Parts: sequence; C-alpha cells; structure tokens
Amino acid sequence: MSLTESTDSALKALLDRMVAARQLSDDDARTLSQQQARGANGAVQTEDHVLRWLAKEYDVAFTTLEDVEPDKQVLSLFPARMLLKDELLPLRRVNGHVEVATSRLFATQGLDALKTMTGLRLKPVLAPSEAIQREMKKRLGVGADTIGTLDEEKSFEVVNENEIDDTDLDSAAEDASIIRFVNQAH
Repeated sequence: MSLTESTDSALKALLDRMVAARQLSDDDARTLSQQQARGANGAVQTEDHVLRWLAKEYDVAFTTLEDVEPDKQVLSLFPARMLLKDELLPLRRVNGHVEVATSRLFATQGLDALKTMTGLRLKPVLAPSEAIQREMKKRLGVGADTIGTLDEEKSFEVVNENEIDDTDLDSAAEDASIIRFVNQAH
C-alpha cells in the first residue's frame, strides 16, 4: 500500500466516523474528499482539520478551547444531563447570544432543545470533541459523566444536611438514658 493510498484510507475512515457521529454531512465528506484528492486543502488528517474546514465553509467560529474559559454563570443556566448527552459546552455571552461549543454542527436537536428550555439565543462554535469532553469533566465535576448513566425513571431524594431529624435525637436520648441506667446499676 502506497503512502497516498494509506492517507486516502485514513481520511475515508475519519470522514466516515465523523458522518456517523453527525459531525459532518455526507455531501461535505464527499466535497472534502474530492478537494483532498486534488490537493486543494493541504493535508486533512484529524478531526481538528475537518472542523476548521467546516467552520470556514459555514462561517462558524472555531476554537480548540485552550484559550477560552467557560463562564460558570452561563454554564449553570443549562441542565448538565442535556449538555453531557449532546456534548454541548456553553462558553460565554456575546452580543445577546450564548456561544455553545459543539463538535456536531449537524446534530441540531441538542441545541434546539436547549433553546426551547432556556429561551436563550444560542450560537454554535465548533470545537474538537475530545476538548469538549475534557472541559465538561473539569467544569461539571469528576462524576459528571455518570449523570448521563442515571435512569431517568428513578426519582432523586434531596437531603438537607442542615435539617435535624427529631426521631434520631429522641432515639439517641433514649439510648443515653439506658446507658446511664446500666452504668448506675453496676
């Protein structure tokens, strides 16, 4: 297998994977593949290269997330479960919009659901999926990825740590009086 053939098969595998993940449309994959064959784009070898190309094609911003600090207040406006499920990372407010990092420009159902739920105007910003996942774990907590595995049918019980349970105090007082009685008897 020649170097060109192995590069072509690696590109095809990358494009197929990105189409399956709804990061790229079939038409864009064909266009990118044809441009690559003609040498029009330089070497397209990674998800990062493809996302940069998409950003240019669709006039969408691109970031590696290395130079962006997601705004905690903006992030808190969105349910973690939805963000994790659709791999969306709200970044910041800019000119009346909330920029949301995504690697899936064509999987719009997540953005649409967030718009409907919050009423905010959202603007997609392309970013590599690995960078989004890394930031989500950092911003949403180490255990954030387990939120997505919880069964939606089960209910959560909110526990107020500051609330004192009277029955426990009554029980403890009863136990203490029994201990005093036993100690006095000996």
